[in-house]
Amino acid sequence: MAAEAVLVSGSSHRAQALARAIEAAGWRLRVHTDAAAALRDIRERPYDAIFCDERLKGATAGGFLSWHQRLNPDLPFYAIAADGGDLSAPLRGRPAAVLPYPLAVDDVPAPVDSTLWREREHVDAAAVPLEGNTSTIPLADLVELLSLNQGAAVVDTPAGAIHFAGGRIEHAALMAEPGADAVVGLRALGELIVAEELAYRVLPYRRPPRASVNLPIMTALTEATRQRDEALRNRRLLAAVKEGHAEATGLAIGYPLNAAPDEALEDGAAAHGLLYRYADATKGLAGIGQPTHLALEGQGVAWALMALRNGLVLSGKTARGRSLNLLATMVKAVRALEKDAA
Repeated sequence: MAAEAVLVSGSSHRAQALARAIEAAGWRLRVHTDAAAALRDIRERPYDAIFCDERLKGATAGGFLSWHQRLNPDLPFYAIAADGGDLSAPLRGRPAAVLPYPLAVDDVPAPVDSTLWREREHVDAAAVPLEGNTSTIPLADLVELLSLNQGAAVVDTPAGAIHFAGGRIEHAALMAEPGADAVVGLRALGELIVAEELAYRVLPYRRPPRASVNLPIMTALTEATRQRDEALRNRRLLAAVKEGHAEATGLAIGYPLNAAPDEALEDGAAAHGLLYRYADATKGLAGIGQPTHLALEGQGVAWALMALRNGLVLSGKTARGRSLNLLATMVKAVRALEKDAA
């Protein structure tokens, strides 16, 4: 399903012109020329982005940006200049991008949960300067080569896309399973650059929906590879703990101060949720600090944790009376993994 955005403009004529370009870029739109109706819409219904014209009646783009930042601060807000490429007045807050008016299709950021490959299945062959397969040239090598020769482009695949310009990788997106959010940033980049037998084509540069990476190319590729290697190790660790302690109902690896885990197995989100609440409850409590090993039994809960490197924590839930056994299995699995890596 295409990403759905809200377009608000104070002019029916401008709204029609803007909608043509935005929909041609792959977005589904809910269009409003009444500011009050648009505000009710974003407060009551989900959306993936807002396209807000600077020319409004009875409201301001800055006001819509303020509401958006309260409601969905992680989603993009695109301000559209009244005329030309610059806003006539600064906004209170920072939009994901300022788009020009008149608006062309290539000025519109791609939908956050799509790949240009699907949007442009019928793209003119003359507009594709290069295409191939990662079995011949890995994407990491391709991006490095293109950055030297072209400076800016979009490497597009059926699995996702990489946007780069000015010696920096700006954005990477990986298509998720149907109904799930797309994976973006370094994690997406790491999966794309190791993909085998993946068709690609190089499209003219197009502004990304967000700067989810925004790092020098070599730094981004190195960090993406490191994060992917770490993710694979963490998944192996979770599988080893589950194999050694089948009663575990959920396992996770993540940072105590993050509400969501980095990796999870079965009901790992619940196990990490206990870690998150425990860390918050004991924060700054003199004489305790962050535990390195802990098994906890309580009413309706049997839980264990083990601190790993770099601030990560392995946590898990199990059957009543089995938390000590789960902790022992965690220690054994971590030691075995470290021995294999040595």
